Amino acid sequence: LVDDLRSQYQAIENEVAGIEREVRRRLEAQDKLDDIEDADGTLLSWPTPSRYITCEFHCAGYPFAHVFKHSGMDIRAAQGTPLKAAASGYVARAKRCNASTCYSFVMLIHSGGIATVYGHISAITVSEDQFVTRGDTIGLSGGTPGTVGAGPFVTGPHLHFEVRRDGVPVDPLPFMIRDY
Repeated sequence: LVDDLRSQYQAIENEVAGIEREVRRRLEAQDKLDDIEDADGTLLSWPTPSRYITCEFHCAGYPFAHVFKHSGMDIRAAQGTPLKAAASGYVARAKRCNASTCYSFVMLIHSGGIATVYGHISAITVSEDQFVTRGDTIGLSGGTPGTVGAGPFVTGPHLHFEVRRDGVPVDPLPFMIRDY
């Protein structure tokens, strides 16, 4: 069972990393990253109204820590909470799922080598190859076990939020705007 979970996690990680590399290369070749003026890689808006973090980056209390490190932070969000783009960017992936065992997510590519990933989404309201502006609604939160798009690694409703710098997951908290 643990090997199966590791395989599922690695498949998701490979998909995310591969898509980011390919889309960033394509955008750079077309000089489209220069069109994103708002995301300089330093400050991101909170994607949910909540600022309550239930599991931090690489948190020791992560229920699947014995399988893999937690690659983002989990933000408390009731099922169906609107999710906002943390900065202006390009929708590289909008993976929609029709089963609870499939992990739905949106990946945005920003300038400055930054990408953001929004996971356990119950509904996606953007399309791939679309530009979004900071604060645009990109989907609705999910994560309730057994619901569409929750994926295999959930314990309750929340948003899994990742920040990637040059393709590597990093702690999102230092990037977040401190507005409280």
